[in-house]
Amino acid sequence: MQECNVSQPGSGLVSLDSLIPPRPKSQPCPCCFDLDAPTALQNTNDLAWSQSESVIRLSRSRRNLESSARYGCPICSVLLEVLMFFGLDSPGDDRARNIELRVPTDSGNVEISVDVYYMEVYVQLYMSHQKSWNRIRPLPDLSTDYLSEESLSFIKSHLQTCLASHRLCCQGDGSLPARLLEVGHRGDSHIRLIDTDSVSSARYIALSYCWGNAITVRTTLASLEDMQSGIDVSMLPQVYVDAIALTRELGIQYLWVDALCIIQDSIEDWEAESANMSDIYAGAYLTIAAASSGSADRTVLRRHPRAESYADQYYGRVFTKRVADEEGAHMLKARVIPEVGVHSKWQDRSDERIPREPWSRRTWTLQEQLLSTRLLSFSTAEMQWTCLEAVACECRSQLNHRRLFGPNPVSQITRPADAFRFWHKLIENCSDRDLTDARDKLTAISGIAAILHRKTRSRYAAGLWADNIDADLLWRRAHPTTTEPPRPGYVAPSFSWASVEGEVDYCCFKNGKLPYHKSASVEAVETVASRNAPLGRVEGGRLTIRGPLIQGCMEESSRPGVYVVRLCQMRLVEVLADGVLQQVVVAGPDGSLETTVCRWSPSGSGSTQNLSTDTEGDPGTEEEEVEATGQILIAAKPDVAGPRMRCWVMRLGYFSSASDLASPQIRDHELLILGKSPRSPGNFERVGLATYPVKEGRSSVLEEVSEQEHIATITIV
Repeated sequence: MQECNVSQPGSGLVSLDSLIPPRPKSQPCPCCFDLDAPTALQNTNDLAWSQSESVIRLSRSRRNLESSARYGCPICSVLLEVLMFFGLDSPGDDRARNIELRVPTDSGNVEISVDVYYMEVYVQLYMSHQKSWNRIRPLPDLSTDYLSEESLSFIKSHLQTCLASHRLCCQGDGSLPARLLEVGHRGDSHIRLIDTDSVSSARYIALSYCWGNAITVRTTLASLEDMQSGIDVSMLPQVYVDAIALTRELGIQYLWVDALCIIQDSIEDWEAESANMSDIYAGAYLTIAAASSGSADRTVLRRHPRAESYADQYYGRVFTKRVADEEGAHMLKARVIPEVGVHSKWQDRSDERIPREPWSRRTWTLQEQLLSTRLLSFSTAEMQWTCLEAVACECRSQLNHRRLFGPNPVSQITRPADAFRFWHKLIENCSDRDLTDARDKLTAISGIAAILHRKTRSRYAAGLWADNIDADLLWRRAHPTTTEPPRPGYVAPSFSWASVEGEVDYCCFKNGKLPYHKSASVEAVETVASRNAPLGRVEGGRLTIRGPLIQGCMEESSRPGVYVVRLCQMRLVEVLADGVLQQVVVAGPDGSLETTVCRWSPSGSGSTQNLSTDTEGDPGTEEEEVEATGQILIAAKPDVAGPRMRCWVMRLGYFSSASDLASPQIRDHELLILGKSPRSPGNFERVGLATYPVKEGRSSVLEEVSEQEHIATITIV
């Protein structure tokens, strides 16, 4: 984004209010500049220019608009009415709303952005007929029936344009999925499942959707033959029926639906097809995304907006006003642009970061979205089109296009460094989504991993890349963990982000951008995965690393899930624990007992007894309370960790940065917090990652205890 001298209070510029009264009719309004971008650029520096969205942004207040309307600007008067209609005006508290006029520099339409309770609402103005009014251009209303003539015209026109002129979207004769549904023609009561062994090439449409609890018909080993004989369409969930209807309308013979085209109770077939997922969606003629539906029993071919968050109360309402000029009267309209799908962007506030549409909350649908060559999404408010070269939507706004993962689709990434940065953004996004079975976490993004593996030639290890391992280890929880123990079942080794539940943060503002200096070196990393799906589920893994290690302790802070790390009795840093922690007693290599922190596990070895919380972690007391079982002794309770728990801290490296050349350099040391593993004797497991900033020229706890560190080679499981 190119920024152009945005004025600040006290900058010496003349205030807008003093410019308004009175002005000759030949002069543009100094508040809205008659919604003309060249005029605004010529007359003020008080703006920002967003080239990616093709708009200039004018920051205004309610008072500015009122003053301008009072002195005769019909545009500012209408803008005020629009804000009042949507409840976005704030009389009596001018600071409560930051109003921004978004004036197009191309053929787009004017928009208004308003800050509302830590979020932004975007309103688009348009005319309902062929005539423009004060550079507000005509646009069609949004469809409510996606099988209507107008909706089919939208879909077919973008398909034809893509097929005729988009070089990046050209598809060769790749391999087909193992099975496809033959949909027949409009009015047919049955479809049938076919094997593609005898089909050399075929166009097919893929369906991306949320299962919910509505999948009552699925292909199993027992039902496979019946599915191949014929499937009664009336017995299928509504989303399947919608996909069949649209496939027929577009003249395509085949449809791919996971629950019907993958044998659901065959592990071998499931692994084989999941490993082929990148080719299935990339090879589809079109992917239909049922974005507005959280369950397969709900239709997506008719728009049904629902209020699921504070912002959704604005959707579906349309402002109308009859306006006039020399050519007569015209109908002006305004609608809120929903920040869903192609209009989504990253939010700083976590409660507004969760995607509002059900489809965008599911982990599985993320790779289906990113792998598809052409994606047609049916959102709560509109149809949206995305292909490798274009983004389009019914409202025709360019708001936030290509914002979530960058301007280039994953298939067009060429540099390994770009691929690894993309991966970090992907992990941040997918870790914040819902997944029924946590063991599917790696499988659900294995298709994207397959593409990045081909581009980087890097070895893959449970969600991390060997050629980027130093940066890949620097993940942390985005929010404190709850007190609920994790779901049972092994997912990944503790050094992988996949081993924790909930959102993780890779700090992409510095990771991959600022200089990083290693203090520790990874010597080996390995995982055990299925031969049929090497990028999917893992059964185990270990990472060997050599670096400066020091023993410390952890204690609970006043905030749940947040712990204080101390070294030599000195407070070092607070850390968000990777999960619910427990205190255990393990037998060391020489047979001596030692207390250690570790992650809570319901399936640990040994006897489980509660540690006394008034022993201050005295190993002598603990030895008397536990009973040895083999080499490992455990005494723990998931929601009560000891007041002082022994841990180990390894310095991984540091980022160096400075706000400007004259400022002292700041080193952000990345510290891996570890405990001894009760499940793998002699090895460690990760319990958290902390950042310890040190300003150049100042002493720090880390420097004071550096003499206590020793270089060690350890294994993390």
